[in-house]
Amino acid sequence: MSKKQTKQVSLSSMSPAQIADMLGELSRKDAKLKSLIAQVDGGYALTIKEAHSPFEAIAESIIYQQLTGKAAATILGRFIALFGKAPFPTPEQIVATPDTVMRSAGLSGAKTVALKDLAAKTIEGKIPSISEVDQMSDEEIIKCLTAVKGVGTWTAHMFLMFRLGRLDVMPSGDYGVRKGFAITYGDGVTLPSPTELETHAERWRPYRSVGSWFMWRAIEINKLFAVPENKTVVKKIAKSKPETKKSAEKNKPTDKKLSSKPAAPKAVGKKKPTVKPTAERKTTSKTRSPTSTSAKKPAADKRRSTATSAKKPAPKKPSSVSTSAKKPAAKKLAGKSNVVKNGAGKKRASS
Repeated sequence: MSKKQTKQVSLSSMSPAQIADMLGELSRKDAKLKSLIAQVDGGYALTIKEAHSPFEAIAESIIYQQLTGKAAATILGRFIALFGKAPFPTPEQIVATPDTVMRSAGLSGAKTVALKDLAAKTIEGKIPSISEVDQMSDEEIIKCLTAVKGVGTWTAHMFLMFRLGRLDVMPSGDYGVRKGFAITYGDGVTLPSPTELETHAERWRPYRSVGSWFMWRAIEINKLFAVPENKTVVKKIAKSKPETKKSAEKNKPTDKKLSSKPAAPKAVGKKKPTVKPTAERKTTSKTRSPTSTSAKKPAADKRRSTATSAKKPAPKKPSSVSTSAKKPAAKKLAGKSNVVKNGAGKKRASS
């Protein structure tokens, strides 16, 4: 009778009125859980994915272990595709498939071993059929499934809750349930131990699965309320970043010098002076000789003008002046010297 009673309290067999009574009973037993139930829109709405067989359900659970939903679904699809168009491979097909072929679908070595062990135990009759499972207690199912390699208590608990709809399962080792409990009953940070969680959950019997389901909802509600706070924090950080950069730049004047424009030409000047600047200088000196001479010798022109104008009457130091720059002065001096010589000649002649 107890086995049939377990089946009768499964979620799939409950009416909306029975579910409302169940939530009312939990609310009377636990005030904080009552507050959480009131915050969840739609109340208790656990979705049951009925299993065609425990073998198929556990095989999917193995593939989904430690993966995101999208990645696991992709690998599951590849795994099923290895066996043709069948909706799911049989235990005999899995046992006969080489490990390398199964791993080509993206399965790890440990999951390949677990799937083959599950298939072998199913062939041996150690894994019950769906009709047999309905007549088994939760403890019997957990003991049977955890005998498979790679299948632990958590996988068995998820099978009981989400495949069979059992209502009195306590997944005390689940991180989400522990986190939701910390949010609802604690500081939101310190996680309870599995023993502490099981002790508190005694008041939820015979609906511990329902209480656990609401712990997952507590995480979702907490995230909804935490999103605006996270956004404001991000905005504050974004506004403060420019101020910290400016203050850092003010406190570090040497960084400005290193990052200023004068430093950049030095690096550029190391690369380009030997090619382009020198070539440009050579071409400008050859092609633009008038401008280059006029640009390079302004002082010489000034000296010529000053030399011709200022030093005509008294050219005392002709040797220090270049012959190329003071040719006119040299001619005049030569003329004067001739006059002197002629004068001297006349004197000599007269004498």
